[in-house]
Amino acid sequence: MKLNDYNKNIKQFQGDCANISQENNEDEGQFSWNGCDIIHDDYRLGNTVYQVAGFNPLTKDIFRLGNICGQCLQYIINGDIPDFIQEG
Repeated sequence: MKLNDYNKNIKQFQGDCANISQENNEDEGQFSWNGCDIIHDDYRLGNTVYQVAGFNPLTKDIFRLGNICGQCLQYIINGDIPDFIQEG
């Protein structure tokens, strides 16, 4: 997956949320056969995922967005590009 496509997936996943974060920072994740809600790649099925929540500053609402893998979570929070992303 290319970085531009990956960023589009993240933007679509986030919607109108300005910030997203783990729902529970002490959460160690949970195994899911459904995989990550951002990547949707078959080879990533059967992975540890983390529940994330979003905040919409316009409506002041906090809501559950879905489950994402640890690499996507690290990219969103820290900007660490996952190893499965291709340059270009």
